[in-house]
Amino acid sequence: LLLALLSSAVPALLVAHCLSRVPLLRDVELVGGVYFPSLSSSRQDYYIAIEDSGSNGISMTFQMELGEASFYRFCCRDASCSAIESNDQKSQLRLKLMIAPEQFGTCQLQLRGLQSNTYNFTVLSLRHLSTAMNAELEAPFAPYRAKQHAYDSDLVKPDGVDELVLTSTLQIDASRIRPSLVAQGLGSTGSTLNATGSLRLEHSKSFGSVTLKANISELREALNVTLIITLQPEDESVDLPSQINSNVYQVSVRVFTIEERLKHLLSEISELQGRIDANQELSSPLELAENLRKLEKATVARNELLRRAYRNQHPDARFVNSERVTFLTIGVTGTGKSELCRWMTGKADECQSSDSMESHTSEIHRIQAHAFGDNRLQPLIEWIDTPGRGDTRGESYDSKLWNRTMSQLLQRGKKGAVIDRIVWVVNAAWQRATELRNRMLQELRMSFGVDLYQNLVIMLNFLPHSANKTEYDEVKRRQKEKFVNWIMKREDEMFHWPPALRGGIEKEVTNIQVYGADINPKFLNSKPGDVPISAPYLHSFPPFSHPAGVLDLMAMIRETWEKKTGSSGLLLDNPHPRIGPGKLEKVSLDFKCMWQAQEDGPDNSLIIEPDAKLEVEGTSFSQWDKALVVSNDLACGVRDPDDWISFDWFDKRMEVAVLGSENTSRFDVKEWDEGEEQKLCFCEAPSCNETWRFGQEQPLPTKQCPELSEALKRSPLELKQKAQDTTLQIDGANSETSPAFFLASVQGRVLGIPSESGGDALYEFHFDGDDAPRTTRHELKEEYRKKWLCSNVLGTRLFALDQSGEFILVVDVDQDPLG
Repeated sequence: LLLALLSSAVPALLVAHCLSRVPLLRDVELVGGVYFPSLSSSRQDYYIAIEDSGSNGISMTFQMELGEASFYRFCCRDASCSAIESNDQKSQLRLKLMIAPEQFGTCQLQLRGLQSNTYNFTVLSLRHLSTAMNAELEAPFAPYRAKQHAYDSDLVKPDGVDELVLTSTLQIDASRIRPSLVAQGLGSTGSTLNATGSLRLEHSKSFGSVTLKANISELREALNVTLIITLQPEDESVDLPSQINSNVYQVSVRVFTIEERLKHLLSEISELQGRIDANQELSSPLELAENLRKLEKATVARNELLRRAYRNQHPDARFVNSERVTFLTIGVTGTGKSELCRWMTGKADECQSSDSMESHTSEIHRIQAHAFGDNRLQPLIEWIDTPGRGDTRGESYDSKLWNRTMSQLLQRGKKGAVIDRIVWVVNAAWQRATELRNRMLQELRMSFGVDLYQNLVIMLNFLPHSANKTEYDEVKRRQKEKFVNWIMKREDEMFHWPPALRGGIEKEVTNIQVYGADINPKFLNSKPGDVPISAPYLHSFPPFSHPAGVLDLMAMIRETWEKKTGSSGLLLDNPHPRIGPGKLEKVSLDFKCMWQAQEDGPDNSLIIEPDAKLEVEGTSFSQWDKALVVSNDLACGVRDPDDWISFDWFDKRMEVAVLGSENTSRFDVKEWDEGEEQKLCFCEAPSCNETWRFGQEQPLPTKQCPELSEALKRSPLELKQKAQDTTLQIDGANSETSPAFFLASVQGRVLGIPSESGGDALYEFHFDGDDAPRTTRHELKEEYRKKWLCSNVLGTRLFALDQSGEFILVVDVDQDPLG
């Protein structure tokens, strides 16, 4: 019985034992990831963090006791099931499978035997990520890849867009994964948007969509806008393993201003060009082709931005001037005058050029154009291209060319036309002071005088610009010093300047401006065809930055416009160009009428003589300057001395009296023609011995002293006479009350001495106008009120004797008031 009972109980126990066993994992192995928390018989939910090697998928191996499960399946939510490879090893069952990237999310391992069990493994990863921005913005992101956790794009802020809207669409298992979101906005100088509240984050309930909004209306620098997505287990009790960062994703947009983006492109293009130039022989064809492709792509991006920058250029940033400026170019054949003309005007068809050593034409070319062909630069400039000098036809031909050029300029120009800048184009690589160059300077000097140097530009062509601005500025400084020294040497040879005047000439010569450029026709082919070389930022890119040096060309235009507001330029039809440094600008007349005794007339006869002094203002006056006062009917600076034969001009020259400053002088006029219209003809030193040198002129006011009747020329006189021509009207008096007096002249001042007893005042008459003389009344003390009869003058004093012969009145005109 016992044996029977035992034989029946054992199978029952075995069945009960088998029925009570639940399939349990004994071990889990991963390749490409790590699971957490640790395996436990009481836990069915786990997470997997991806390692670097798991970006292409995660290999999992499960181990359990043999016989616990006869059915097993591994399926991922919203994805397919994985194939399972099983393997029996002794008493263990090993299941091996692969989680592909597109299955990332929550996957279930289902185990069934007599009992069943389910394990959940959630890969802490996005299954997919896509990002888009405002419809107005174009900034493509790389497509999602499981192994890529950072996605970025570059964007140049479009016109009129004030807000960046970045929307990321996430595919995650929101029931098992909780995203943590952070927004950042960092400027290139370290400024942040967060502090100003310019960043806003929004997301859907299930985090399927995350939107980051950034205010970019006041963008002044490059801005990096970043969305950081950190995936966390929904179960907050689960801790992530240390040193795991595969759960962090970053979406960034670098928003550039046009200027910032162009800086990046400048660096990129320079680096690529340097790499191509340096390794052209060593690089593989594949590598060279790749670098050329990148260079072309960067250049296309640059050109598009240059177009945008030109279209959007603010009016305040352009050169805008109200007056047209005129440039006259001169130079030896082959120095690049015509190519400079094309660059400065943008009119290739109107600027003549030649590859030979003969001047292309003997005619001047006047080109009316916007500077650099940029119709946004106002007003038009006039560019006058002159024939090249020193060609192969010889010196006899060349010597006639300048006179013909000046003649054509005068014929075609309007009266009073001026040249604002003379641009002397020089080959920087060949600068010997040849006889031709000396002759050209002399022709310019004789045509325009010393004012030439205020308006002369030396344009050094074929002088490649250096990327080092300090170094290049030093090169130009040395070049200017060399030209100043050469010009001063020629000035001394032409005019033999004395030391006292040479300083003023050198001061004028140092006004010349020196610019440099390397003007090569092929450079123009490397810019966008619809963008002028004056467009914003183009001057920062080679070859326009260096070697061409576009900034120097732009500076020449801008500085000429600025100078135009304060300078009259060089007058083309100026018959009297200024030779020396002295410059007449303003004349003031100090005119007085002096009462004097007539030396060869009858006793006590008086006359009025004019006393004229001229105070002149200007610059660089010297003791060798001279001047003449001539009638308006005569021209100043006549070439033929016979035109002044009507008066002794040589003896009438007035010598200057410099008044403490070289900018103010005084002349005592030797003869003043009363009532005549006159002018001052001025000769600046040196050599004021020829009529043509008195070319500077200023008009003078018409002044004259009053005519006196015969009755007023004698003393004593009674003011009570009624006749107008014998009455000196005293201010504030009338004919019935005016006292009797006689006239006396002291140092050119006319005094009325009382000639009746009780006369209480002495009068002074001022003849400084065309009307009746003004009077000044000087009251006499009681003891001086006598009947004065006659007078005499000694120096500044007048002595008068009274009727009784007992008193003498003494009046000193050197005291103020009269004493």
